[in-house]
Amino acid sequence: MTQGILCCIFLCLLLSCPTGLVSPKSFYILSGDLNLTDGDYLPIKMSQTEKCSCNVIGVRPKNNIKWFVNNVEYATDINYSAEDSVDQGTFNIHSSFQFQPPTVSGTITCERTTTASVLQESIEVRFSAHVAPKLFYMMVDGINVTNGEQQLLEADQPIKVFCQVLETHPENSISWWVDGILQESSVTPYYSGYNLEGQRLHSTNSTLNVYPHAVNGSVECFEVRWAELSETELYCTILLS
Repeated sequence: MTQGILCCIFLCLLLSCPTGLVSPKSFYILSGDLNLTDGDYLPIKMSQTEKCSCNVIGVRPKNNIKWFVNNVEYATDINYSAEDSVDQGTFNIHSSFQFQPPTVSGTITCERTTTASVLQESIEVRFSAHVAPKLFYMMVDGINVTNGEQQLLEADQPIKVFCQVLETHPENSISWWVDGILQESSVTPYYSGYNLEGQRLHSTNSTLNVYPHAVNGSVECFEVRWAELSETELYCTILLS
């Protein structure tokens, strides 16, 4: 009888006391309205200050958090807090600080570690300030064209289209589209100096030979920002007829 009671008590304790490791449901850096994960991009100027918060949700056992800026460790446990989550035996961990970039571009890293400082997982976010191009334009056979301008061409008449992006940050590329189809073309990026905030400026140009086969069509030049790995809404279109 006594042995049965002890087994029952032991089973109840086993069921009610969670054991083992639980990976977080989510692990991310929050800056303003941006929810950032590993490899993401944070646009911020050197003169700007933003609150950066590192969040570990639903983890067991309790984690510590370490911050690094450009691979140099900040003071540990900055505005650190740990709270019981809604899931029994797991924790929500938070740490935040006011970030002002010490350099034009670089990285912010949040590490979650054990209480013995053993690394469990890390997030590295790139920061930099995007500078809109000083000039973005196209030329058709050496003549400047404006966005949406119509060019009158004869059927099968070859044309040379030139596109240039001047003085922007970070480094960018150019993509060409003819009648909605991506084209292959060489792109030339080059260094253009620095602005007053110390940001390194870049320029890019590209030339595309077009052989229109349709009576009507379009040629589009897009600026592509490599640091964000996405196309911007900055583009120029000419209509062929």
